[in-house]
Amino acid sequence: MSPRSCGIALLLNGILCIKLLFMLTKYLSLAVNIKKIVSLTIVSSALWLSSCKKNDGEQFIQHTIQYHISSSSPMNATYTDLDGTLKTASNVTSSWTYSFTTTASGTIVQLTIDSTNGSNVAGSIDIDGQQAVQNSSTGSTSMTVQIP
Repeated sequence: MSPRSCGIALLLNGILCIKLLFMLTKYLSLAVNIKKIVSLTIVSSALWLSSCKKNDGEQFIQHTIQYHISSSSPMNATYTDLDGTLKTASNVTSSWTYSFTTTASGTIVQLTIDSTNGSNVAGSIDIDGQQAVQNSSTGSTSMTVQIP
């Protein structure tokens, strides 16, 4: 369950326990005091809370993404930026690289390279200093990878 779902389930569980105890008191003439109601609510809420999936902090792990390109002629590089949008760098050379650090685990990043004159192009995407994907072709190439 998501943290929000857990909170809602916990609240509904507490309300349900209190309503159930009041109904029992009313229809069965049981003498249930407030301490018993609160105790039952706390115990059942603890059970619900322990069943919620804990967030291990995965979304806070930082990953460094770096794009590399190469060709004997100028290229246009279209890439996924830090904010997740596609941006284009026009007429860049083989020395062009772009990198950013993100905590967006599970996000897919993309690199597309287009030669300005139809020559061979190559590129790669590194994640945390390790090559995650590479590709080369004549005229144009594209690659995608998911951030762990």
